[in-house]
Amino acid sequence: MTEEPDNDSFFGFDKAEDYDDEVVDHRSRWLTVGIIILAIISSVFLGIQGERSLSAASFHSGYEDRTWVLTGTYKDLTPDLKTKDNVAIYSGKLPVDQQLDNKLFISDLGDPLTVHAGEMVEFRGSDVGRVRADFPQEVDALLAKTKDNSIEVIRTGAQGTLKPITADVVFSEQLTGWAYIIGAFVIFAGGIFVSVKINRRRSVMDDNEY
Repeated sequence: MTEEPDNDSFFGFDKAEDYDDEVVDHRSRWLTVGIIILAIISSVFLGIQGERSLSAASFHSGYEDRTWVLTGTYKDLTPDLKTKDNVAIYSGKLPVDQQLDNKLFISDLGDPLTVHAGEMVEFRGSDVGRVRADFPQEVDALLAKTKDNSIEVIRTGAQGTLKPITADVVFSEQLTGWAYIIGAFVIFAGGIFVSVKINRRRSVMDDNEY
């Protein structure tokens, strides 16, 4: 007596195989999407960091070996020259350096003054705000000798964050900036490459099944 084939088991096996293939296919698709999203986020982050470094290098270029750092202490508020907000007025002592003797100090708080090394001066902070609580009590101030041989504070920042600008500092900022930009392109291209490879492998597997 011949046994009839179990059609239910046969079709059940086919359905299980189809289900497994579907799961693998969905996983591959989500993996591809995840890789692309991760590559985009990483590239954007690195690109922003690179742009900041290159902007800093561009801003500092021309001030090499013509800057000093002093500490400023909060004194008062004054209207910002570019917005409707306020900026802080800080006072600080000029570094003791003969290069600063008899220099014209520009503060944008009044008329330019002739100053001497070690003298107290007042200057505007870089940050904007509305009330006293928006501004730190003390800041670092980057003092620079300009092309017309006068001196002025070109930037303020949190204590310990600023240092005199040298050729090495500008070169390092440029190098870091381009490294970030190149890294962003490499990661983005790598993400696309890996995603394409996963899709091709999935297509080959599908073709082999048929």
